[in-house]
Amino acid sequence: MTKGLMDRAVHNELTLERVRDQAKATEEELLQLQNWKVVTERKLKLAEEARDEHQKEVELLKAVLEGKEEELRLAKEKAVQEYRDSDALLTELGSSYTDGFEDALRQAKALYPKFDFSAVDINVAEGMSVQPDASDDTADLFAEERPVSVAPEPQAEETRTPEPKDPVAPSV
Repeated sequence: MTKGLMDRAVHNELTLERVRDQAKATEEELLQLQNWKVVTERKLKLAEEARDEHQKEVELLKAVLEGKEEELRLAKEKAVQEYRDSDALLTELGSSYTDGFEDALRQAKALYPKFDFSAVDINVAEGMSVQPDASDDTADLFAEERPVSVAPEPQAEETRTPEPKDPVAPSV
């Protein structure tokens, strides 16, 4: 019986030693995990602080960008208004008007060769402005809310009776 008790005591001693070794390994692992947790929490805190700083920087940059966009919009509007009021545009509009008039006159002469267009003149004086008389700038020329005039419907060509020829005048 002693042998059985001795075997049992040895077996219990071995089991107890194995359990102590496992407990020691588990405690070491727990200590490592606790250290890892502390380090990871510090890293997380630093990452959150960096994220918060970047978010503040992004918000600041967004505000700066909005301000720059507004400045750019105002600069564009000012540049457009300055161009609209510039002598260069007014000169260009005047020459476009003159070119358009001359082109219309050429087309009218081609369509109606029998008519005498020599009395039709554009009457453009040198240095004449195309700027509206009742305005200080060209805003009236570029008004966006101004209704567009509708072209009149083309009317049927009137039939003309030929004028009697003068029997005294020589025919050409």
